[in-house]
Amino acid sequence: MAYALGPEVNNGASRQYAVEGSAYVLAPCSIINQEVFDLLAATPEKGALLNPQTSEPGGGFAQIYGPDGRALCEPIPEDQEGILYADLDPAMVAIAKAAADPAGHYSRPDAARLVVNRERRCVMQEIRTPCLISTPSAWRSI
Repeated sequence: MAYALGPEVNNGASRQYAVEGSAYVLAPCSIINQEVFDLLAATPEKGALLNPQTSEPGGGFAQIYGPDGRALCEPIPEDQEGILYADLDPAMVAIAKAAADPAGHYSRPDAARLVVNRERRCVMQEIRTPCLISTPSAWRSI
């Protein structure tokens, strides 16, 4: 089964995007009706790919997440189409950014620094042998 394609992972990623970005995230998801399911799911394995939860038509797990990662509406049943509604308060973005600070503390020179190493690095090195320089002329000596 393709668990990574299922609703837990996809909605988990959408929730994480909301928290990391301190933003509202709309996570739309279409459903697969019986006609399309019958056309595409010729085997049980293909049915599981189309809907990892039940291997049946459906698969809709749309949601709206707030800047703090909270779900802001009741989910639509997975086998039904519909529209999600939520009240979005722009002030919540500022509050979430102040609370989470996903980028601000990285700009403090006492807490973090960026180091750029411009030295040439080895692509490959055998144990107990000198480092091979990563140039086409060195490749010929291998």
